[in-house]
Amino acid sequence: MRDKDFFDEFRLLGREMDEMFLDIYMGGPFGSSRSGVVTRPSADLCYPKDLSHVRVTFELPGIDIANIRISVFDRTLVVEGAKPRTSPKGNHYNHMEIDTGPFRRKLMLPFDVDAENSDVIYDKGLLVLELPKASDSQSQRVSIVLHSRERRDQ
Repeated sequence: MRDKDFFDEFRLLGREMDEMFLDIYMGGPFGSSRSGVVTRPSADLCYPKDLSHVRVTFELPGIDIANIRISVFDRTLVVEGAKPRTSPKGNHYNHMEIDTGPFRRKLMLPFDVDAENSDVIYDKGLLVLELPKASDSQSQRVSIVLHSRERRDQ
């Protein structure tokens, strides 16, 4: 278990406030429709001490890789797509927490990366990107193509 960061409580409070305002915006927590809302998947971003690469992990359960787009521009990573509703249309929901519809997450990277030589794995709802540090800082927009691949145990 990792040591508790001073800001962990503030992050938790921020998430709870986001949920509260989403409920208000969508008409309350009881049976509201969340269609049209762009969700933000959870993400972790880390890198080793030698700054050789950055590793970004996104939680994207239940999403077909064909519905995920990844792009890098300057030091900005964007992951976006859509998650279709799996239950039949026309149902009345008394409680709804499973996000569907469009999602988008934009993260600032700590340094310039070589996106064309990235390694991408999507397995069991986790999208893992390893982006090597760029040898020079050239601004370019790069789209990363996803391929289904089994994660190898290490």
